[in-house]
Amino acid sequence: MEADRKDSGNAGFAPVSHPEERVAYRVGNKKFIDDVGDLLHAYVDRREQVRVIKELYGNQIRELYHSLPYHMVEFAIDDCDRKVVVSLRYGNIMCELPTKVRVLAWPMHQLKRQCTSPRVSKLASQAIPVRLSFAEDALRIQSLPEAYAEIVVNMPQELSKYLCRGVGAKISKSYISLVASLYDI
Repeated sequence: MEADRKDSGNAGFAPVSHPEERVAYRVGNKKFIDDVGDLLHAYVDRREQVRVIKELYGNQIRELYHSLPYHMVEFAIDDCDRKVVVSLRYGNIMCELPTKVRVLAWPMHQLKRQCTSPRVSKLASQAIPVRLSFAEDALRIQSLPEAYAEIVVNMPQELSKYLCRGVGAKISKSYISLVASLYDI
Protein backbone atom coordinates (compact mmCIF):
# COMPACT_ATOMS: atom_id res chain seq x y z
CA MET A 1 0.00 0.00 0.00
CA GLU A 2 2.76 2.37 0.88
CA ALA A 3 4.41 1.78 -2.54
CA ASP A 4 1.10 2.64 -4.28
CA ARG A 5 0.89 5.95 -2.38
CA LYS A 6 4.43 6.89 -3.45
CA ASP A 7 3.65 6.17 -7.12
CA SER A 8 0.33 8.05 -7.02
CA GLY A 9 2.12 11.14 -5.67
CA ASN A 10 4.10 11.37 -8.90
CA ALA A 11 1.10 11.21 -11.25
CA GLY A 12 1.67 13.29 -14.39
CA PHE A 13 5.44 13.29 -13.96
CA ALA A 14 7.57 11.15 -16.24
CA PRO A 15 10.55 10.15 -14.13
CA VAL A 16 13.92 9.77 -15.77
CA SER A 17 15.23 6.41 -14.68
CA HIS A 18 18.95 6.75 -15.33
CA PRO A 19 21.25 9.57 -14.22
CA GLU A 20 22.69 9.88 -17.77
CA GLU A 21 19.20 10.58 -19.12
CA ARG A 22 18.67 13.25 -16.46
CA VAL A 23 21.88 15.03 -17.50
CA ALA A 24 20.96 14.80 -21.21
CA TYR A 25 17.47 16.17 -20.44
CA ARG A 26 18.91 19.11 -18.48
CA VAL A 27 21.55 19.84 -21.15
CA GLY A 28 18.86 19.77 -23.86
CA ASN A 29 16.69 22.20 -21.88
CA LYS A 30 19.63 24.48 -21.21
CA LYS A 31 20.54 24.55 -24.91
CA PHE A 32 16.93 25.33 -25.83
CA ILE A 33 16.77 28.15 -23.29
CA ASP A 34 20.12 29.52 -24.52
CA ASP A 35 18.90 29.42 -28.15
CA VAL A 36 15.67 31.22 -27.25
CA GLY A 37 17.72 33.79 -25.32
CA ASP A 38 20.02 34.36 -28.34
CA LEU A 39 17.02 34.67 -30.65
CA LEU A 40 15.35 37.18 -28.35
CA HIS A 41 18.58 39.16 -27.94
CA ALA A 42 19.05 39.41 -31.73
CA TYR A 43 15.41 40.49 -32.23
CA VAL A 44 15.66 43.19 -29.55
CA ASP A 45 18.99 44.41 -30.97
CA ARG A 46 17.60 44.70 -34.53
CA ARG A 47 14.46 46.45 -33.23
CA GLU A 48 16.55 48.91 -31.21
CA GLN A 49 18.80 49.66 -34.19
CA VAL A 50 15.72 50.60 -36.25
CA ARG A 51 14.34 52.68 -33.38
CA VAL A 52 17.63 54.56 -33.02
CA ILE A 53 17.91 55.47 -36.71
CA LYS A 54 14.27 56.63 -36.67
CA GLU A 55 14.99 58.74 -33.62
CA LEU A 56 18.32 60.20 -34.80
CA TYR A 57 17.78 60.43 -38.55
CA GLY A 58 14.00 60.41 -38.90
CA ASN A 59 14.01 63.69 -40.82
CA GLN A 60 16.33 62.19 -43.48
CA ILE A 61 14.70 58.77 -43.81
CA ARG A 62 11.65 58.18 -45.97
CA GLU A 63 9.57 55.06 -46.48
CA LEU A 64 10.89 52.96 -43.58
CA TYR A 65 9.52 49.42 -43.68
CA HIS A 66 10.32 46.40 -41.54
CA SER A 67 8.90 42.97 -40.93
CA LEU A 68 7.43 41.99 -37.59
CA PRO A 69 10.53 40.01 -36.48
CA TYR A 70 12.79 42.71 -38.02
CA HIS A 71 14.43 40.18 -40.33
CA MET A 72 13.75 42.53 -43.28
CA VAL A 73 14.35 46.28 -43.11
CA GLU A 74 14.07 48.74 -46.00
CA PHE A 75 14.23 52.50 -46.10
CA ALA A 76 14.94 55.36 -48.50
CA ILE A 77 17.10 58.41 -48.01
CA ASP A 78 16.08 61.44 -50.06
CA ASP A 79 18.04 64.56 -50.65
CA CYS A 80 18.10 67.03 -53.51
CA ASP A 81 20.73 65.19 -55.57
CA ARG A 82 19.79 61.52 -55.22
CA LYS A 83 17.49 58.93 -53.76
CA VAL A 84 19.19 56.07 -51.91
CA VAL A 85 17.35 52.84 -51.13
CA VAL A 86 18.72 50.51 -48.45
CA SER A 87 17.50 46.92 -48.21
CA LEU A 88 18.64 44.64 -45.37
CA ARG A 89 17.85 40.94 -45.00
CA TYR A 90 18.74 38.85 -41.98
CA GLY A 91 19.01 35.27 -43.25
CA ASN A 92 19.98 34.06 -39.80
CA ILE A 93 17.52 35.61 -37.36
CA MET A 94 19.87 34.82 -34.49
CA CYS A 95 22.27 37.53 -35.75
CA GLU A 96 22.24 41.28 -35.21
CA LEU A 97 23.97 42.04 -38.54
CA PRO A 98 22.35 41.46 -41.94
CA THR A 99 23.41 38.66 -44.26
CA LYS A 100 22.15 40.31 -47.46
CA VAL A 101 22.55 44.03 -48.09
CA ARG A 102 21.62 46.10 -51.14
CA VAL A 103 22.16 49.86 -51.42
CA LEU A 104 21.19 51.62 -54.64
CA ALA A 105 21.38 55.33 -55.47
CA TRP A 106 19.31 57.04 -58.16
CA PRO A 107 20.49 60.43 -59.40
CA MET A 108 17.51 62.78 -59.43
CA HIS A 109 18.72 65.03 -62.26
CA GLN A 110 20.24 62.53 -64.68
CA LEU A 111 19.95 63.18 -68.40
CA LYS A 112 17.43 60.88 -70.00
CA ARG A 113 18.38 58.88 -73.04
CA GLN A 114 16.03 57.74 -75.79
CA CYS A 115 16.23 54.12 -76.86
CA THR A 116 14.94 52.51 -80.03
CA SER A 117 13.49 49.40 -78.40
CA PRO A 118 9.90 49.94 -77.23
CA ARG A 119 10.37 47.36 -74.46
CA VAL A 120 13.30 49.26 -73.00
CA SER A 121 12.28 52.86 -73.74
CA LYS A 122 10.19 53.07 -70.57
CA LEU A 123 13.17 51.91 -68.48
CA ALA A 124 15.70 54.10 -70.26
CA SER A 125 13.67 57.23 -69.57
CA GLN A 126 14.15 56.57 -65.85
CA ALA A 127 17.35 57.21 -63.95
CA ILE A 128 19.67 54.20 -63.72
CA PRO A 129 20.71 53.25 -60.16
CA VAL A 130 24.29 52.96 -58.97
CA ARG A 131 25.13 50.23 -56.49
CA LEU A 132 26.97 51.65 -53.47
CA SER A 133 29.31 48.86 -52.41
CA PHE A 134 31.01 51.00 -49.75
CA ALA A 135 27.64 51.39 -48.02
CA GLU A 136 26.86 47.68 -48.34
CA ASP A 137 30.20 46.83 -46.72
CA ALA A 138 29.56 49.25 -43.84
CA LEU A 139 26.12 47.76 -43.17
CA ARG A 140 27.52 44.22 -43.11
CA ILE A 141 30.08 44.93 -40.38
CA GLN A 142 28.57 47.75 -38.27
CA SER A 143 25.33 48.33 -36.45
CA LEU A 144 22.67 50.15 -38.45
CA PRO A 145 23.07 53.58 -36.76
CA GLU A 146 26.89 53.51 -37.04
CA ALA A 147 26.79 52.41 -40.68
CA TYR A 148 24.14 55.02 -41.52
CA ALA A 149 26.32 57.82 -40.13
CA GLU A 150 29.32 56.55 -42.13
CA ILE A 151 27.25 56.27 -45.32
CA VAL A 152 25.90 59.82 -45.08
CA VAL A 153 29.39 61.24 -44.45
CA ASN A 154 31.08 59.31 -47.29
CA MET A 155 28.30 59.36 -49.89
CA PRO A 156 29.23 62.62 -51.68
CA GLN A 157 32.84 61.50 -52.29
CA GLU A 158 31.80 57.99 -53.33
CA LEU A 159 29.14 59.21 -55.74
CA SER A 160 31.57 61.69 -57.30
CA LYS A 161 33.91 58.75 -58.04
CA TYR A 162 31.12 57.00 -59.92
CA LEU A 163 30.19 60.12 -61.87
CA CYS A 164 33.82 60.92 -62.72
CA ARG A 165 34.28 57.45 -64.18
CA GLY A 166 31.17 57.94 -66.30
CA VAL A 167 29.11 55.27 -64.60
CA GLY A 168 25.52 56.27 -65.03
CA ALA A 169 26.35 58.72 -67.82
CA LYS A 170 26.50 56.00 -70.48
CA ILE A 171 23.91 53.26 -70.54
CA SER A 172 24.89 50.05 -72.24
CA LYS A 173 22.20 48.04 -73.99
CA SER A 174 23.23 44.88 -72.14
CA TYR A 175 22.79 46.61 -68.78
CA ILE A 176 19.38 47.96 -69.80
CA SER A 177 18.23 44.55 -71.00
CA LEU A 178 19.47 42.99 -67.74
CA VAL A 179 17.56 45.52 -65.63
CA ALA A 180 14.53 45.22 -67.92
CA SER A 181 14.49 41.46 -67.43
CA LEU A 182 14.63 41.95 -63.67
CA TYR A 183 11.62 44.29 -63.76
CA ASP A 184 9.74 42.36 -66.50
CA ILE A 185 9.41 45.41 -68.72
